[in-house]
Amino acid sequence: MPLDPITALGLASNIIQFMDFSWRLLNDAHEIYHSSTGVTSQNTEIATIAEDLSRLSEKLTGPKPNSPAEEKIWHIANSSKLVADDLLSAVLVLKRSDKKSRRWRSFRQALDGFWNKDKIIRLQNQLKELRSQLSIHIIEYISTRQTSILRTLGTLQDLWAEIDSNQRQRITPLIEELQTLVQHGQEINESQLNEINDKLGRCFDETKRFDREYTILKSLHFENMSARQSSIVEAHSKTFDWIYEPRRWPSSDPRSQIKFHHWLRHGEGIYWISGKPGSGKSTLMKYLGQSERTKHFLQDWANGARLVISKFYFWIAGTELQKSQQGLLRQLLFEIFSGFPDLIPVMCSKRWESAGGSGSSLPLSWSHNELLEVFNRFEDAKLQALSTSKIFFFIDGLDEYNGDHFELIRTIQTITKLKNVKLCVSSRPWNCFEDAFGQDPRHKLYLQDLTKDDIAKYAREKLQELPGWNILKGSHSRYQQIVHDIVQRAQGVFLWVFLVIRSLREGLANGDSIALLHERLLELPSDLEEFFERLIKSVDRVYQKRMSVTFQVALQAHEPLRLIVYSILDEEQNAATQYPIRPLKSDVLKFDGFQEKEKNMHRQLNGRYKGLLEAPGFPKHKKVDFLHRTVRDFLATKGMQDLFDSQCGRSFDANLCVCQALVTQARVYPQSMSNGDLRTFMIFARNLEIANGRTDLRLLDEMDYFYYNIRGQSRLSAHEDFLEKAIQFGLASYIEHVIMRNPYFAHIDDGKALTIALEPFLMLPDPKSVLKTSRKMLDLVLVHGVHPNQRRNDSTIFRTFLDSYPFTAIEKDEEEAALHFRIFNQSLSLLLRRGADMRQAFQGGNCWFSNVLNYIGSFQRNLQLIRGIPETFHVFLENGMDIRNIRGLWSSLLFVTLTSQTNHGINGSLCFEMMKLLLENGANPKRIIKCHGERIEGHGEPIDEALHSVATIIDFVFEEDMRRELNVVLGRAIRKERKLNQDDTRHGLSRKHRLDDVVYHDDTYRKRAKSSIRTHEAELSGENDLHNGRHN
Repeated sequence: MPLDPITALGLASNIIQFMDFSWRLLNDAHEIYHSSTGVTSQNTEIATIAEDLSRLSEKLTGPKPNSPAEEKIWHIANSSKLVADDLLSAVLVLKRSDKKSRRWRSFRQALDGFWNKDKIIRLQNQLKELRSQLSIHIIEYISTRQTSILRTLGTLQDLWAEIDSNQRQRITPLIEELQTLVQHGQEINESQLNEINDKLGRCFDETKRFDREYTILKSLHFENMSARQSSIVEAHSKTFDWIYEPRRWPSSDPRSQIKFHHWLRHGEGIYWISGKPGSGKSTLMKYLGQSERTKHFLQDWANGARLVISKFYFWIAGTELQKSQQGLLRQLLFEIFSGFPDLIPVMCSKRWESAGGSGSSLPLSWSHNELLEVFNRFEDAKLQALSTSKIFFFIDGLDEYNGDHFELIRTIQTITKLKNVKLCVSSRPWNCFEDAFGQDPRHKLYLQDLTKDDIAKYAREKLQELPGWNILKGSHSRYQQIVHDIVQRAQGVFLWVFLVIRSLREGLANGDSIALLHERLLELPSDLEEFFERLIKSVDRVYQKRMSVTFQVALQAHEPLRLIVYSILDEEQNAATQYPIRPLKSDVLKFDGFQEKEKNMHRQLNGRYKGLLEAPGFPKHKKVDFLHRTVRDFLATKGMQDLFDSQCGRSFDANLCVCQALVTQARVYPQSMSNGDLRTFMIFARNLEIANGRTDLRLLDEMDYFYYNIRGQSRLSAHEDFLEKAIQFGLASYIEHVIMRNPYFAHIDDGKALTIALEPFLMLPDPKSVLKTSRKMLDLVLVHGVHPNQRRNDSTIFRTFLDSYPFTAIEKDEEEAALHFRIFNQSLSLLLRRGADMRQAFQGGNCWFSNVLNYIGSFQRNLQLIRGIPETFHVFLENGMDIRNIRGLWSSLLFVTLTSQTNHGINGSLCFEMMKLLLENGANPKRIIKCHGERIEGHGEPIDEALHSVATIIDFVFEEDMRRELNVVLGRAIRKERKLNQDDTRHGLSRKHRLDDVVYHDDTYRKRAKSSIRTHEAELSGENDLHNGRHN
């Protein structure tokens, strides 16, 4: 690694110090030769000169450089060192020659006899030349470092722009300071060099800090992080203002009881905004999150402390991260750290130490447990940066979380308990949320009960925007009646009002009178689902099949698809059932036609399908989504699915349809394709694999063929990249198809294929159904590809897999935790059967088994942990593991069982299962461990004892039923051990207890516990004692 600025310029500064000191010495000597009296202006103490020269000489060394500019400074340091050695040897000779006096009046007297004038002049010239070269090389080095740091900062600015454009502004002053650091040709003295060194060092440190901040923020960031917030409609003018102004309303008005503004200023905990589907909860949350009044009231709560406001909007139709706890926690932390990056090293200290530089060992993914640990650091009062900060969270759409809502509630309640943190959340009025957040009437509101005036205002202004409305408005009483009926029938649901206004607009376009418009209003269903059904049945017959195709594709999509996909589907309706894939008009169309097709399809969505689908966004980037979540919920009902099946036929496959449309897009509009489009293609191809047992091979071959055009890579490189993605998405039938053509396919990037194939078994995928194809994929890669013992980075693939043991599964619900452990153990068994070397789990100083056992003491009660860990050990035993060959495994379990039982509240059932399993499979029943000074709460009196046998641990740790069963197992193990000893004796072998039969956890104690072993052997030798379960 190149010298950093402090090292390189520090060395240069040391050289200058030495040169200045040496120059003064030689000038004094030169003066001696031109002085008639031989007396200098100062008397010099040789001892001091010797010490100074020695000290300065020692500073003329530095680490070997890697860059040319550093090397030149390093060479000058070496040349200066030679001069220093020359001077020092002379001074030391002078020192030894002076036996009477330590002080010298002149160097003439000191140097006379072994130094001459030529030597002094030669040394002076040498120093002058070195000094001149040093100035040049220092400027060259500074310029090189300037360029390097500026280049890094420029790159960081570009990278920041991808995730947080505001952060770029922090880098600009640093760039400006660097650009004026030094001018070419400038003579640099020691003082200037130290100043430059300080500035360059500070810039270097700041650059490293920016790099680390970016690395961590990038790992938290995810694509489309703000997409949901952007898609939420803005609050209509002057609506929702009541939430800040309860005093404006009479006491009979429910708005007068809303104390939200007071809670912002003084409250704690959670404020819950609830409401019917379509009542405007997300719009209100967006309004509150953007309002300066919210920030103003929260500043009162912060009371001078730094205020962080972070927002997250759950979205059931979005990506996995937009509807998961992982996405919630990552976005909240991302927004906190973006606002206050100085919190990153405080709250993410481990990642901060690992982040930065090309050799960073920082993992890109975050586990759920790690994210929660970061939040828990808010409790650390010792951290000054946290004690002076207050955090406020807006979390919208809890009902759109794609998982166990009770689990989400637990996470939110955990966050709420943190110091200086409070939250405003919103959801539908489901019982689980009502029970968790709705108990305090001061900290909740039901939106549909509070928006009558808002809906009336919205309705009046939207009606006035309709073409021709003002002409009909003359009948004031009828107009007022229409507005009144809209408000009454809406029942607080803004979405219903939106649909009604659109229906009235159609009536106006048909020339309806105001009386007929009123009649139209009264005929519209007040129930949203009935309204949706009416709209769908009103679609022209000629469009109905296409509508059904479009709706089924939208329902099948894991996230909103691009508008161009729907355009291709509409134009090539037969593409869902025909081959070959055909271009629309020619092999490749110009990109300007792309935008025109988007425009046409946008009109079709609005007209043909009654606006139930919409496509917000910028041209060429529009994505199709449902008008509202309630539309999606309705279209997914059985009645609507039966309708779609009757119109499309039950053989219609939305997954195949989308795959073919995307291949057509890649062929006709290759320049429009993105990595996101390829990911979408892979997901739909995987859906085909899951549903049918195999995917469409011809489509994958087609996409592979076009992919290199999209990537701009070589054909071979793009093909390997495509195969990696196919492995990642579990397209086992396609990989099998490729293997038949090229059996050596899986030698991709030194084991990358196997690493990718293992990912679904380490982090539970969504949906879980992909695990079926993932198992087949893993087996394929193992049979035809990389061996699990192959090294990748600093470890083998197998050991890396083991180190990813799913401890975070215990935070999940019982069903998901069981699945996580099960799939890990299944993949472990498969790896061992395919040749994984289990010795990697316990060789060296980092025994994986001991690490797992040590984790046991830190977990609370969880049924799946009790089952999962013993099952993992059982997999090893089934595949030939001999416990007796793993030093420390059995003793680690005994020590954890003994010491963690009361200290950490561990569930005794887990230790019970593990002890039973190991005793039945060869663990030494006579093992003794020493835990000096441990106090163990048994079922009798508490004891203090240095030595503990297996029997005493069983006696004092476990409940009676467990104790009785373990003693039976222990007795069998002792008899088996005794029989083996007898057999060995007959054959002339010795099975005496080795020193490691007693495992000490205190290095000061080295006494063998023979008597204790004999005692416990005797205790367990009789059957009656075994069933008694007590030992005296």
